[in-house]
Amino acid sequence: MGSKGLSWTPGRVAMLTKAIRWSLLSALVGATGAHARVLNVADLDGRNGLLIASDRYGDRIGYSVATIGDINGDGIDDVALGAREALVDG
Repeated sequence: MGSKGLSWTPGRVAMLTKAIRWSLLSALVGATGAHARVLNVADLDGRNGLLIASDRYGDRIGYSVATIGDINGDGIDDVALGAREALVDG
């Protein structure tokens, strides 16, 4: 994820998981140690993580991922996602 990492809430860890072949990317936010738990992707609600699906199978979203600092000024580092096989119209 780069040197800055990814976090929605201070003190909580975040992890990106990729299923590039299926064009899915999930960002999971959770706790460590005694507060850690198994998180089902179906239970993601925006506070504990999110699932990003490409418009088209095979786009390979998440092929490249980078932290890019706080672009929109909300105090949270932003992430750029690449989709290597995405088609661009126009």
